[in-house]
Amino acid sequence: MEPFATHTNRNLRLPIALTAIAAVLWCFAVAKAHFASMTHDEASTYFHHIQSGFFKCFYSPDCWKSANNHLFNTLLWQQTIKWLGPTELGMRLPNLLGHLVFLGSSAFLVLRMTTRFLPGLAAFAVLNFNPFLLDFFSLARGYGLCAGFVMAAIAFWWAWQQGRTDRYLVLCCAALVLAILSNFVAFNVFLAVGGATFLLSLREGRAVWQRVLVIFGGTTALLALILHRPIRFLKQGGEFQYGAGSLWESLESLIKDPLYGNAYLGEATVSVAAGLVYAAFVAVLVGSLWAWYRQPEKREYSFVAALSAAFVLSIAGMIAQHYLLGSVYLVHRTAVPLMPLLNGAIAAGLLLWSGKVSRQIIPAALSVLVLLAMTWNLGRSANVRYFREWWYDENTKSVMLYLNDVGEARQKPVSVGVSWLFFPSGEFYRHTLALPFVEQLPNNAEIKPDGGYEYYYIEESQKPTLGEAYEQVKYYQWGRVLMRKKG
Repeated sequence: MEPFATHTNRNLRLPIALTAIAAVLWCFAVAKAHFASMTHDEASTYFHHIQSGFFKCFYSPDCWKSANNHLFNTLLWQQTIKWLGPTELGMRLPNLLGHLVFLGSSAFLVLRMTTRFLPGLAAFAVLNFNPFLLDFFSLARGYGLCAGFVMAAIAFWWAWQQGRTDRYLVLCCAALVLAILSNFVAFNVFLAVGGATFLLSLREGRAVWQRVLVIFGGTTALLALILHRPIRFLKQGGEFQYGAGSLWESLESLIKDPLYGNAYLGEATVSVAAGLVYAAFVAVLVGSLWAWYRQPEKREYSFVAALSAAFVLSIAGMIAQHYLLGSVYLVHRTAVPLMPLLNGAIAAGLLLWSGKVSRQIIPAALSVLVLLAMTWNLGRSANVRYFREWWYDENTKSVMLYLNDVGEARQKPVSVGVSWLFFPSGEFYRHTLALPFVEQLPNNAEIKPDGGYEYYYIEESQKPTLGEAYEQVKYYQWGRVLMRKKG
């Protein structure tokens, strides 16, 4: 493989293919953002933070009643709903734009690292064919924006690695700051990238590691200054307790969630997939560190080694926080910012290895296998109806529209009781769609058969609470039911 600094792409097959794939992925994300019902956390964010001031949130506890305030995302959707209204696309547009950042940054890395068609496609698939990660680009939450900025930071980090030009490291830090403002969990990634950069720069002389220390140290001081109070408010409210109690549960979720519930090998699916992924990562880590140790002047080695080391340091950071601060391990959606590090290291390792193997039939065959596996899993998982983390809100919009039609047909508003799960998104649609024939929903977790409601939208497990007073009108997949009072 040619050195990164002098690499050019004369073959247009790969750029055209990546552009076409990226366009399809983004159109899919837009479709899901438009068609999928608003979720519990999105609706809660809307009601709690529609009036929140961006700069006020750096010092006011009123902004931090829950961790749902992903600050930069909140600022952006407050603007986009002015253009598109409080609609699904109006709320979710910022993360769709974050998806473009992610797609562009990942394509940039692949195209700069290889001209080989099949390895390039496989690496791009590793980075982008993750159905769980794709969910967050279609949601009005900060996770998609965060992942996009982390990927942009990795691209700027690569540019810095090629010539040690300080402005690229500053841009890398700026992208990570935006990632942190989108989701505070990205602070783990920032420290990991900073630590890996500093450790690898120690071999390059005092001038290099001192500049690294100044840039990352200055950024850390800035973050500590502006985020000290928000983080303190959230910690006092116990908002950092969503996570896992064990490290393995955290690492396993990085593999389990992208499988999207597909049990290809039965109960062994997650274990086998985790074994393959982490074996590949260890091979990349060891191989790149050894290659960098032997030839530190090779920029491609230092980049892959640094990216792999950053993921290891992110794990070390979680362990340190767990034992020193009592924090839980990142899991499911809170672990999303770590995915670009893990997937990026494996994708970069594949490209690095494919450029060094003399017999190209071997990396070509492996690339085809990876591409087929990633495409198959994405095809099995992709949908525009629901999100894996908020599957229960798949039908909330249709239920509210149905109830409004019932009320309109009789020209009398319908009274509806709901499980606490469905209250935020149900009330969001009642409010934003101006459904005149549905009365205001009660924000009450208790299900009461004598509460006087004509309908109840609840989980199937809550049906016994209503006794014989209600009958089932509709049943929805995965155990959600609409009940109507008898008589």
